[in-house]
Amino acid sequence: MCMSHFKIDILTPSSIIAKNLEASSIIVPTERGEINILPQHTHLMTKLETGALRLESSGNKVDTFCVTNGICKILKEKVIILTTAGERQSEIDLERAKKALEKSKSKLTSDETLSDSEREKYVRKYLRAEVRIQIAKNR
Repeated sequence: MCMSHFKIDILTPSSIIAKNLEASSIIVPTERGEINILPQHTHLMTKLETGALRLESSGNKVDTFCVTNGICKILKEKVIILTTAGERQSEIDLERAKKALEKSKSKLTSDETLSDSEREKYVRKYLRAEVRIQIAKNR
């Protein structure tokens, strides 16, 4: 049987962002670049990178989500995205994202000495804010 779509779940440690959404294709940001997942994709588990996850469903409707690190698991007709943080395009607060970008940029460029883990944390926050701003502007 040839499947023309599959189901996707997007989960964070604290919430279910999406459950059983139907998709005909997904663009997923991975640590090796974006991958396009189509029906009948081979089984795969890969690390997510912070970025925009774009889901196309029947009728060429596109839903966009911001995802932050995690894992993408593809198994038969099911895709599971386990992400540290995630949100739908429609839920992104553009002003909050801009403030987060400025705050993280300020921390990264200040004369304050940051530990490696602190620097990594602010780099992640900076990247997430950039992606959230870009997604929000494309509404």
